Amino acid sequence: MKKSPRSVLMAAAISSTAVMVSLLSAASVHAQTTAEKDTCTSETADKAACKDEKIEEVVVTGTRLRRTEFNATSPVQIISTEKAELEGVVDTTRILQSSTIAASASQIDNGYTGYNVTGGPGVNTLSLRGLGANRTLILINGHRVGPAGTRGQVGPVDLNTIPSSIVERYEILKDGASAIYGSDAIAGVVNVITKKKSTGGSLKAFTSLPQHGGGETYNASLSQSINEGNFHGLFSLDYYKQEALRQGDRDYLACPEQRITYMDGTRADVVDPATGNYKCYGLIASVLYTGSYYVFDPSASNGLKRVIYTGSTAEESRTSRAVAPYMQDRYLSKTVISPVTRRSVNFTGGYSFDNGTEVYGDFMYNRRTSRQESWRQFYPTVSASNPNNILKATSYPIILIPYNVDQDVHYTRALVGIRGDLPELGFLKGWTYDVAAQVSHNNATYGYDFIYNDRVNATVGASVCNTALLTTATSCPTGGVQYYRQSTVESGVFSEAETAFLFGYEKGQTTYRQSYIEASMSGDLFELPAGPVGASFGFMLRKEYINDTPGINAQNANYWGLTTAGQTVGRDSINEVYAEFGVPILKDLPFAKTLDLAVSSRYSDYDSYGSNTTYKASLNWAVTDTFRLRGSEGTSFRAPSLYEQYLGNQVGYSTQLSVDPCINYGTSTTISETVKTNCKALGLASTYAGLGSSATVYTGGGKAAGLQPETSDNRTVGLIWTPKFTNASVAIDFFETKINNQITTYGSYNIVYECMNSANMSSPYCSLFTRDLVSTSSTFGSIRTIQNAYVNVAEQFMRGFDLTLAYNRKFSFGNLSISSQHSFVRKWTYQLKNASTPTNYLGYVGYPEYVGNLTASLRRGSYTFTYNGTFVGETSDFDYYKTNCYTGTLLGVANQTYCYDMNTEFYANHTLSVRKAFDKWNLIASVRNLADETPPEISNYGAARYGNAALTSQYDLLGRTFTLSIERKW
Repeated sequence: MKKSPRSVLMAAAISSTAVMVSLLSAASVHAQTTAEKDTCTSETADKAACKDEKIEEVVVTGTRLRRTEFNATSPVQIISTEKAELEGVVDTTRILQSSTIAASASQIDNGYTGYNVTGGPGVNTLSLRGLGANRTLILINGHRVGPAGTRGQVGPVDLNTIPSSIVERYEILKDGASAIYGSDAIAGVVNVITKKKSTGGSLKAFTSLPQHGGGETYNASLSQSINEGNFHGLFSLDYYKQEALRQGDRDYLACPEQRITYMDGTRADVVDPATGNYKCYGLIASVLYTGSYYVFDPSASNGLKRVIYTGSTAEESRTSRAVAPYMQDRYLSKTVISPVTRRSVNFTGGYSFDNGTEVYGDFMYNRRTSRQESWRQFYPTVSASNPNNILKATSYPIILIPYNVDQDVHYTRALVGIRGDLPELGFLKGWTYDVAAQVSHNNATYGYDFIYNDRVNATVGASVCNTALLTTATSCPTGGVQYYRQSTVESGVFSEAETAFLFGYEKGQTTYRQSYIEASMSGDLFELPAGPVGASFGFMLRKEYINDTPGINAQNANYWGLTTAGQTVGRDSINEVYAEFGVPILKDLPFAKTLDLAVSSRYSDYDSYGSNTTYKASLNWAVTDTFRLRGSEGTSFRAPSLYEQYLGNQVGYSTQLSVDPCINYGTSTTISETVKTNCKALGLASTYAGLGSSATVYTGGGKAAGLQPETSDNRTVGLIWTPKFTNASVAIDFFETKINNQITTYGSYNIVYECMNSANMSSPYCSLFTRDLVSTSSTFGSIRTIQNAYVNVAEQFMRGFDLTLAYNRKFSFGNLSISSQHSFVRKWTYQLKNASTPTNYLGYVGYPEYVGNLTASLRRGSYTFTYNGTFVGETSDFDYYKTNCYTGTLLGVANQTYCYDMNTEFYANHTLSVRKAFDKWNLIASVRNLADETPPEISNYGAARYGNAALTSQYDLLGRTFTLSIERKW
């Protein structure tokens, strides 16, 4: 259960900074200083030159107007790669996902083995504020980046394609910006600023070694600058390798327990007599099932021993479950963190003409090979008449077999552009232009293990082989398939002929291509008493194309027990124009040092659905030299992605319990009386238990149904304090985002419930599923099929605030810099229909109300000492399930009250590092997760988990980890 108000949480998180809050400075309130400015903070900087350096007007993320970094109207968080390296992190995914604006929700990384994720297995995405990766726009040097991945749901940018070795800094805009950048910028924008002009070259090697083994990381990069006359360029190579972390590598992953307790606090888990420890629950296998489980036992009269889940007495139940094979040693080899290897070739450069015109270009080639290794249950339902069925009753053996998936993703991005000064045209003086064209191409193959569905069907009937059911073969192994062979059931070992007959491996291919031309011009229009009115105008012409072709057996739905998919093909063309104006209203007046207004609008025309217009207005009010207010209000939108429109039917399976509200409707307290009335009208008993196998769920694109874009309303209000008596500032920014017409699948259960909750089942949702209503059928009442295409639903709403603090000062013992970011979410709801009750996300496992970090660095001579702490607030699924305790029969004993562990405690992770700078060498050593903090553990009820650990990216699965980075420059 939730423990305390947020005030306690905040105090715990910021206690280490309480003594210096008044001295702190919001380093990330404004855009990061330019690379030229950074050189003035280095040990070897030319102090005389830096003393007279003037602040240059640049374009910062969130606007296309030229402004200094110190007057941005929107909150921007900056993460430099130097700061990340001092924290022992060199991977773009980890750098961005650990930012406070992202850590408010679980992120998709290499830890989702066995899960169906947008972009395909092995993809790494970023979902700012947890609003969805498709609602986060990612740029490189201000230019939109094309997506990458596998399978039919490619859409978000894959962070695997951006090696951190080419990055100088990451600028994260914390509010919507569709009026500036177009679709997808609902939750915010990440602008990846790469390294550009430099001299010499460098060779860098990095290794990360967890103390307990597993999950090792290796990275090497080589860069060389080229400066010949007016030409400048930077060429780089990057290699990255992540080793697998397997379930057996950590105690908290290796033995998934029930983690239930009695009311007095004692554990109610079954104890395994073989180990004396609590029973491990992975996947039950090595058994035969026919209403009860049976295991092979030579001492039994028929060689089989019955294992029951709930017996007539508590002791019978406990003893039986204790010996049931719920966990296999083979299952411990499952990858929790997937192994991945990435190779990148990158080039950026340009040629400057004497008149100031520059022709520039970027080239990137990235190859990602990744693999997920897991296990699955194979349980063919064998006829009682089948000669190989030793139980002589309809039954199925449950066999554990390997399930491996591979990806080979090739991603290429090429951009060429020209920029310079426009000639003077009347009052338009000092204007600049920028024209660029880009093509990105994702070409990926993916492969996976599968079981031939037609061949299983042909060998489980009344005969050993029904050749009429075979579509991919002409005959069966001699004697059929021996599903009940003891070695097969217990070890998953089939004969060579059976293996070749039943199991296959096939590949699919995914192509995604994005191309566009964009142009902009910016400068000052005219002078007002408070300063010049700035303006920027531009357009973009963009095309998107996807083609995903699964293997032939996937297309023919010939997988046993796995999701299958048809071909996904779609394209779209987008034409956009935009305008932005910066208007200085007041200047050098009492309580108005400056008051500036920025307004922008963008018109977008999509071939797929039509047109849309967005706007944004921002106010930046410097009340005095030390206090500044800023705020913005605007609209953003997200066009339906290609896969949301054109996804070829994916065929999946859901259990009857997960889709049918009629199951045990007589005693249910969570469904309406209307649902109960309709269930009864269908002829279902009040104790209906959900007969039959899983329901078949079809998920497809919503183009035919007229899918429309999402829109959003975004508001921010911020206060910045920069006291003159110290080099410090404090910023607090309030944010609010409301997403309307959100695109998603409605959900299998929701479709059925909407139908059953309508008078006389009159809802249109009733046409989207079928139910077996043949009274003589053995599966009478079961849900057979559900059509679950992408649709527009009601809304998602989020409100909260960010607190940013930092401090920089030079002392006699060295230069000290401290920065700290904290994000507090105060409301987060999701609503499927306008008339439905919103679902609350706030505070559930994976969605903490609070996240924060603190970094302190001391530079003394050639040494830099750094501490970093990350903090995650407590979470609980108690409110979702309304309770975590239940009363019922437990292990054969009636009226037992038992409770599930649905809570995670406040979590803190600490890192220490030291850097030693030589003339041409640079060494960084760090210890991540200094206290070897383990992730919080929860029950197997409610939120998903790895082993016992909550399945969420906010917690470190590796434990104490040692890192070393060595760089040689020339």
